[in-house]
Amino acid sequence: MLGTAPSTEVQDLAWLSGELESLMPMLDVIPFDEKPGDLPSFTELLLEWYEICLIRHTPALGLPVRPFARPVGLEAILNATLTLRVDWITHLRASDLDPETLSLLRQIIRQERGLFKQLAERIMTIQKPVP
Repeated sequence: MLGTAPSTEVQDLAWLSGELESLMPMLDVIPFDEKPGDLPSFTELLLEWYEICLIRHTPALGLPVRPFARPVGLEAILNATLTLRVDWITHLRASDLDPETLSLLRQIIRQERGLFKQLAERIMTIQKPVP
């Protein structure tokens, strides 16, 4: 049974896109490149997430894959991810999804929420030295 992506999932993706956009003003304030201990920096986490979304999830959702050019720097990663997200939302609003694809979309949304939870936890623990 096919159906268009439920508006809840599209709204969730739009909300997550807003969360990505909200990071832009914080680029100079929060040390996103800082590595807490042995953990990857948040910039590294976002780049890995972008690559997973582009290479694995985009074709699984039935979208054509853009040529891959690895973004450099957090702002470029955020912009590339936002562009990819706009493509997803546009496609999903007009597409019929089978249950397996819809399940994947829900999994992607859960994973991205987890990524933002990690970011929020790191922001709460980072204390940037006062100049």
